[in-house]
Amino acid sequence: MVATDTSSSGAFDDLATILARLRGHPDTLPLESAAGTAKQVDVWRRFLGILEQRWAELAGTAPTQEELRRFCRILEIHRLDFTDTGIDRRRALSLLECAGATDGSFERLIQLGIAFAHERSWRLTHQLRAALDVPTESGVSTPNRPRGHVSFEWLRHRLDEAVEDLGPRYNRELTVKVPVGRVTAGFARLDAALSPLRVQLRQAHAALGRAAAKESGDQRLADLLTELADLRNSIDAPAGPGVLPVDSWRSRCSAMIESLRQIPNDPAIGSRESSKFRGTVDSCWDHLELAVRWLRGRIPQAWNDSVLLITGEQGRGKSHLLADTALSSIRDGQPAVLLLGQHFLHTSDPWTQAIANLRWPGTAEEFLTALNSLAKAAGRRALLMVDALNEGEGTTMWSTRLAGFLRQIRRFDWIGVVLTVRTIARDACVPDNVRENAVVVDHRGFADVEFDAVQEFFRHYKLTSPATPLLQREFREPLFLELFCRAAQQHSPLLTGAAPGLSAVLDTFLTTRDKVVSERLNIDPHDRVVVTACRELATAMLSLGRRWLSRQEAKQITERVWPTTGGFSRSLFLALLTERVLIQSFVGAREATPDAQPVQFAYERLADHVVATVLIDSTRHHGRYDHDELAQISAGLTAGDTTLDALTVLLPERVGIELIDLIHAVAPHTSSMLSDRVIASLPLRAPNAITATAAGLVEERLLSDDLQVARAAANVAVPLACLPGHRLDYRWLHATLTAMPMWRRDMT
Repeated sequence: MVATDTSSSGAFDDLATILARLRGHPDTLPLESAAGTAKQVDVWRRFLGILEQRWAELAGTAPTQEELRRFCRILEIHRLDFTDTGIDRRRALSLLECAGATDGSFERLIQLGIAFAHERSWRLTHQLRAALDVPTESGVSTPNRPRGHVSFEWLRHRLDEAVEDLGPRYNRELTVKVPVGRVTAGFARLDAALSPLRVQLRQAHAALGRAAAKESGDQRLADLLTELADLRNSIDAPAGPGVLPVDSWRSRCSAMIESLRQIPNDPAIGSRESSKFRGTVDSCWDHLELAVRWLRGRIPQAWNDSVLLITGEQGRGKSHLLADTALSSIRDGQPAVLLLGQHFLHTSDPWTQAIANLRWPGTAEEFLTALNSLAKAAGRRALLMVDALNEGEGTTMWSTRLAGFLRQIRRFDWIGVVLTVRTIARDACVPDNVRENAVVVDHRGFADVEFDAVQEFFRHYKLTSPATPLLQREFREPLFLELFCRAAQQHSPLLTGAAPGLSAVLDTFLTTRDKVVSERLNIDPHDRVVVTACRELATAMLSLGRRWLSRQEAKQITERVWPTTGGFSRSLFLALLTERVLIQSFVGAREATPDAQPVQFAYERLADHVVATVLIDSTRHHGRYDHDELAQISAGLTAGDTTLDALTVLLPERVGIELIDLIHAVAPHTSSMLSDRVIASLPLRAPNAITATAAGLVEERLLSDDLQVARAAANVAVPLACLPGHRLDYRWLHATLTAMPMWRRDMT
């Protein structure tokens, strides 16, 4: 459905609201009750009346309530307002011309569809075109000639646009190899991804060769050596783009391990008592065990699957990983497409939005066909990557549309899909059936490569080594480390004292940007125009219910904070873009009017911090915070809202209360979910912001009978225990662990 003028915009907005609500509306309630206001009831009744009349004309029978409900749940609303000029008018005219030209064919298509439904049969697209006698015109696809052309040059242009829109989340000059990168290499079916397996088998073969040399007359060792050499040859050969025979390789390794198990106990071998012989057999055994473990791991699973889901907390570097993977893939002759979650700004069909963002002239089916053909010709799997499902309208859209989005891709053997999503928003964005049919890996940031990351970042930003080791877990977070380095360039005390918490780093970052912007625009630094502008922008985003503003909206707000006096080059808006406090997205059609382009905070965690600060400050009255008002605001946030993560840090620091204590009276059912977030926030807080509630949660989990829960708590508690003067320092940890028996401490 399309509204083509502003006079009916309100009605269409009401209708869109009702349809969105209908997806979660109980089937036991009347269909009419999906409308919430008297105005919506009127709009809804008129629409259902039109729908029932048209349905009866086409199908010959009136629709049931269940049929209407099912139909309306998949209906999409598009409003294209006519204006005197601009892209909206051109799109609306184009759509109307297209509809007018195909109206007759569409009516016949409806009749054919009804007939096929009664017959329980189906038809291919070209068969329908033939049945409808639709002529093939220039620019219209045919089964053998899709519109548009996918080439590596085209892919590179689209990728450059996506990387530009990522802004500071991707720095191609600053890349640290992370463990999850090995899984993405496996999913891309890169031959190098098999290196760990080949190393283990090579070492096993060498050890078995030494054992066979000591017992040259033993046929079983010779047979094992031949079998292992044959297995190595099959694995060392170029892997190619197909699936790996993982089960066969694993069973062959297991069979050789079982044969090795028998050798040391066989009295027929005279020198078996030799420790050197035992050592070589055991060494071969160990390497084969490691090979089996690798074959059960995520890399071969990813290789053989068609969907890879990467989860991870905010700021772990998921966007950087995908952008870097896409660039290296195209550079090496492997097709890759990167779609950004921030570009999905509507709850409508994701394929419609993706095709528009890519500026592809045809349909999604034609695009996938062309991409699949390019991958097949290159002999390399094509990577279709969607970054940050939780951004844009993702938490609303993907839960009901992701399965269908992937179903359309699965029919193409040469295309693999990589998805990333914030861990906290995973359940809101990714349905259970999608997770069950995908390889899921967690991006742990710079975990296990912290030293390399700190060295690389400090080298890139030309910083001297800090006075104290950066032991906190937050330095595993790429985003935190980048903000820390950028702030330290202007504020050296960050490097000379104890490592600060996240809020201090973000506030220092904004303060240093204030200093730079004030010097550039000749503004009194005490006016703090950057901080003020960020708060005003966040307030506007809150009122609009989204994490982005149009360029025009952002410019108007920054003009109110500091009016431009010397042209655009000396505007506060441009200064915020230049200093990467804000970024501008070019989302899809580059011919769109510049003032319609979305503007958002450069870092999602910075956005969360500023929004949470505004929310907290809005409850301060007469010098104190209203806890009841804070509780109502916090309880109104959805489980996938990342503002909650910022509140778990800021509330203890600024108000002296835990989020879990604040919300418990209003929404006690959220306690378990919030407990996880509170514990995860502890390394990000200022050392003096650890409340008794937080300490009690950590202690309770350390002493839990569930070893997995206890280990997760220990992963937070042990780094904090290394910080002198911290409430949860080594003395607190020692006192807590002494309550546990020694065997439990060792297992934890």
